[in-house]
Amino acid sequence: MKTAKNSIYTLLLMVLSVGFVACEQESFEPILTTEAGAGTLTEFTAYELSAMAGDSLNGRVVFWRGNDGKTLVQLSLYNVGMEEEMPSAIIGGATGDATGMLVDLYTVTNTGEGFDFGEFSTAKYFVIDDLDFYDGLAEYDAHVTVYADNSLTAIRTQGDIGLNADPIESN
Repeated sequence: MKTAKNSIYTLLLMVLSVGFVACEQESFEPILTTEAGAGTLTEFTAYELSAMAGDSLNGRVVFWRGNDGKTLVQLSLYNVGMEEEMPSAIIGGATGDATGMLVDLYTVTNTGEGFDFGEFSTAKYFVIDDLDFYDGLAEYDAHVTVYADNSLTAIRTQGDIGLNADPIESN
């Protein structure tokens, strides 16, 4: 009786195995194209970030108009030490006349590629969801600041934006 049960289980296992092996699996090719204009950012405004006295950290902040109308902020800094972590923010008022934090941006770190180049540690861009931000950029009374650490007291680099500075590049 035990042998008959074992034979039935063995036969059932063989039938299921053949069924799984015999099933044809369709392979799909990846779609590598994008919709016209998708993934391409073309409209931007860039401002200079200057080193503070006694420091060599400098760079630029670039505001991009996203395809969805949101504003993407990109920071690129030079002379960033290895494993440095520096908070960044958009602050109200001109440099030297801060009125409070408007947008808390991502932390900036060295890319770790052997260069002294820094950018956002979380993503290439910080996204501002306000669909009117980019259009109003030229009228903002603000600046961008990169701090030495989380105490937000020592400033490493900063630069005016909007009403307080002319862009160094835009299109």
